[in-house]
Amino acid sequence: MANFTGSISGVLKYLSIITDTMMAQRMRPDRSLRLDNAIKNVGEYLGTDQSETIIFALILGAYLCDEERPVSLWRVGGWMGVDQFLIAQFSDDIESLVDKGLIVEDNEIRKGVNNEFNKCSFYSVKKSVMNAIIHNQPLGAYIDRKSINSDTNLILPEKIKYKELFYMPDIAPEINRIKEALLPENFRRIQAQMLEKKTSCGMCIMFYGAPGTGKTESVLQLAKACNRAVFQVETGSVISKWIGETENNIYKTFRDYEKQCDEARKYNRLEPILFFNEADGIFGKRINNATRGELTENKVQAIMLDQMERLDGILMATTNVEANFDAAYERRFLFKVKFAKPDTDIKKKIWTNKLDWLGDSAAETLARKYDFSGGEIDNIVRKVAMDEVLKGERTSLEDLEEYCRNEKFSSRDNGRHIGF
Repeated sequence: MANFTGSISGVLKYLSIITDTMMAQRMRPDRSLRLDNAIKNVGEYLGTDQSETIIFALILGAYLCDEERPVSLWRVGGWMGVDQFLIAQFSDDIESLVDKGLIVEDNEIRKGVNNEFNKCSFYSVKKSVMNAIIHNQPLGAYIDRKSINSDTNLILPEKIKYKELFYMPDIAPEINRIKEALLPENFRRIQAQMLEKKTSCGMCIMFYGAPGTGKTESVLQLAKACNRAVFQVETGSVISKWIGETENNIYKTFRDYEKQCDEARKYNRLEPILFFNEADGIFGKRINNATRGELTENKVQAIMLDQMERLDGILMATTNVEANFDAAYERRFLFKVKFAKPDTDIKKKIWTNKLDWLGDSAAETLARKYDFSGGEIDNIVRKVAMDEVLKGERTSLEDLEEYCRNEKFSSRDNGRHIGF
């Protein structure tokens, strides 16, 4: 089998013959269906590595037949009617499947057991892979990401805490459109269509507007919804006082992101999102008749514009001061979404979502009375959480209003003085 030279379709046909017996003899109908789904997408994930494709599908078949208990190569050999020593020649393929995050070695089962059978290594199919099979999704969308370099600023989607966001009616359709475009089943088809039309296939998205309106959180929630990691760029790690170093850091940022995308595509995973938070720290305007020092700034902006033009992935940026951006950035950003402070209806929804004990009337009053952003409401909610710990009781409406009055700097200038 290790020397099998047929096409992937031939491999899958070969597997179906082997697994038909398994399914007919022992496997429940639901497990049969899951194995069938797995056989369809495992070849896509592993590409042309056909011996790995065969071994993984056989391990999965034995794993499902045996009620998802760890299986050994010995047991797989038994299913195939092949001597265990012959099947052992596929140990390199097994190790590769472990490295690629499809299976995990589980040797707990053989502890304290002396017979030859249980001296074999045992393997379980990873839960993330089982989730892909259950949902009939490409393995790359669910695979464990342990092979991703740990020294980067990647935020994995499973590490992003879900948060319900409420959008103004004018931007809600645009946010939903972006989410649809970033879903794995749509993104690569969109890229292919862009290439066919001879346009840039990268997708650059800008969220701009008032502070505290949910720009950064929207990026994170979109990443989570689309199961994409976030490659976050820290401004402090890019900007340098040394001549030429900022430019080098920008090149390195985009090269590191390209490596992450290349690795993702290699294993049929999803490209991460390159995220510039508070992007005005890096993005800026080119200056006419520039002095010597300003020439460096112009060079930085020229590099940023060029790298965005060449981008073959997803870039998202947020800013509160979009007026400081060069006009050339407008063309580079495919989506430009302005976030404004929420109106009364949205503020009421935020209040009731954050404080579910708050009645409709009180939420309506707070929404109408205080011109808060979502971030400012979050601050009030954090104080309420502190009250529950420090006082052991729910915050009164009077205290809640006091917190609201004191939220803005200007509201504190009411004649009270502290200190000398």
